[in-house]
Amino acid sequence: MLAHLDQSAVVDTNERVISVALSVRDFEYHDEYDQPPLDPASPLREIFRAMVSLLGDTPEVSSVRSEMGAALYPDLEFPGSVAVEVVLCSTMEAMHFAWETHGEPVGIFAVTGGPYEEAFADKLRIIVPCDEAYLRKWIEEERAGSSAVDPYHTDRKSDERALDAFLVTLTHELEHALDFIRHGGGISPRDIDTLSDCGEIDFDVTDACTGGFIREDMKCVDLDEHNDLMEERVEAAGRRLFAKIKPRLDPDIYSECLAAYSPASFEDLDDEYSSPEMF
Repeated sequence: MLAHLDQSAVVDTNERVISVALSVRDFEYHDEYDQPPLDPASPLREIFRAMVSLLGDTPEVSSVRSEMGAALYPDLEFPGSVAVEVVLCSTMEAMHFAWETHGEPVGIFAVTGGPYEEAFADKLRIIVPCDEAYLRKWIEEERAGSSAVDPYHTDRKSDERALDAFLVTLTHELEHALDFIRHGGGISPRDIDTLSDCGEIDFDVTDACTGGFIREDMKCVDLDEHNDLMEERVEAAGRRLFAKIKPRLDPDIYSECLAAYSPASFEDLDDEYSSPEMF
C-alpha cells in the first residue's frame, strides 16, 4: 500500500456527484463450471430482476456523491457516470467456482473479473445466485429456529423474514459497489490497480472497497479494523435500502416467490400480501 496523502488538507470545491446506471443479466458460463443454467421462469430470478428495476430508480442508487478528494489528482479525468451490472447465476457453486470465492458468501461485489476479465474487473459487477435449493433450506432453518425460541411464531412470519434476509443479498452487495464508487471516484477496479501501481493515485483497490484513509470516519482507524467497519456499514445500509424498496415490490411477485420456496403451504398463504416487520 502506498503512503497516503493527507486528503483533509485538500478542499475540493467541485464536489462531484456520479450518476449510476444499474442493469441486470444472466450469467453465461454455467456450462464451463458444470452447473445448470438459470431457469428463466424462476420466481427468484423474477424478484431479483424486479428489485434491480426499482433500485435503478432510487435516488440513493442513481446519484452517488464522491468522497474521494479529486482535487488531489488534477491531471486525472474522473467519470461522471458509472455502470453497475448485476449478474444472476443459478447456484452458489457457479459463483464460487467462477470467482474463486472464500468463506461461502451468499453474494459478492466482484472486484476481480472472474470469467469476464483477467485479474481486476474493468467494470463494477454484483454476483447474486438464484439458488432455489439453498433458499428452501434457508427458509426451513429459519422456520425451525423461530418455532424453538418465539412463542408467537407463525410459519408465514418466519418464512417472510427468511426470504427478506436472502433478498437483502442484492442490496448488501450493491452498497459495496456504491461505496467503491464513492471512495474511488467512479474508477474501475482494474484502473485503480493500474494507477496505484504507477504511483498516480495514493489508494488501492482495498482502500476503495473499505474507505480506509479516504472516508472522514476512517482516516484515524487502525488498518486491521477496516474490513469489520466496512461490513457493519454496508450491512446496515443494505437493510435500509431493501426496506425502502420492499413496499414498492409487486405483491404478486413477492407472494409467488414466498410460495415457491416455503417448505410447506400455510393457511394464510393466499391472504392479501402485507409487509411485516423485517428481520
